[in-house]
Amino acid sequence: MAGASINIDLDSSALPSKVGGYSAKTKYYRYRNKVYTLEELLAMGFRLVKWDGKSPRPIIDRFGNIIACLLGRPDDDSYVLDCTNAFDAILEVADEANFKKSQKCHKRGNFPAVNVGIIHGQGTLRPTYLVLGKLQPYMDRLRANKSVRRIMGFQSGALRIWAPKLYAYGKNVIKTVSDKTGLRPNFDCSIFPCVAFNFGRNVWTWLHQDLMNLAWFWCIVTALGDFDAEQGGHLIMWEAKLIVEFPHAASIAIPSATFTHSNIPVREGERRTSVTQFLPGGLARWVDNGCRTEKEMKAEDKKAYEEMQKKKAGRWAWGMGFWSKLSDIVGMA
Repeated sequence: MAGASINIDLDSSALPSKVGGYSAKTKYYRYRNKVYTLEELLAMGFRLVKWDGKSPRPIIDRFGNIIACLLGRPDDDSYVLDCTNAFDAILEVADEANFKKSQKCHKRGNFPAVNVGIIHGQGTLRPTYLVLGKLQPYMDRLRANKSVRRIMGFQSGALRIWAPKLYAYGKNVIKTVSDKTGLRPNFDCSIFPCVAFNFGRNVWTWLHQDLMNLAWFWCIVTALGDFDAEQGGHLIMWEAKLIVEFPHAASIAIPSATFTHSNIPVREGERRTSVTQFLPGGLARWVDNGCRTEKEMKAEDKKAYEEMQKKKAGRWAWGMGFWSKLSDIVGMA
């Protein structure tokens, strides 16, 4: 059963999407890697959301859009056990793998992180798998792990329930990519093309946006570990001015390209990591352009290219139309 909705006075039309809506603009924060305490954030006007990590709670903007959602988790002890098993599997890889320096410290934080899946953009002519090199066997092990797969399936299923139009759009993207290229997603139980595994034992992120994710699409994060969620591990949503308790095995969906987000660290001696699925904006653009780059589209069909260029200015508003209203969700109105 869903919990009470969380209403925020946020003008989502003003979120920092680039023209075209397939990626986001960078917002500047002077103290990007600062550790913020709960007390500091409350003094800054943030609202604390106490949450058991089980009951779903939609986050609703001033236009009535479900812009993000505390998805919760299944009311099933075996799911929590699977999340614990997935956590252990991730820590095993963390101990065995030899991560590159660029994978250990990056824009999201100071911990090893690896993206796995299908991408397109930044010079590629068509969608391709991310090249993982010596890390490939370790990532294949995690992708085959039944506990990890259960989490991925829950994330995808929760997207279908809370944002069915987003789900349908994402499903069409991955089906089209697979049909045209033969590339397959990480998990047959999920419509997401990419997954990010975070490998530190004390994973907390700095203020950041995932700029290359599809700007209006949700990424879904699942927290894993053994920590007191009332004391640390909170998800901070800066535009929404929310601090959310984020327990082990719980999942939260946000538009991570346009929502600046970060975490409060867990306490010393506690352990926390996370796993996230997402949709790269370049992949969606390739599909929407008729399975071709903009350069190819211009050369092959100038009229279609010109029409696409005209649509770019309204693409963010078009993307917002994929978010649900509370009345759209069966049993929620």
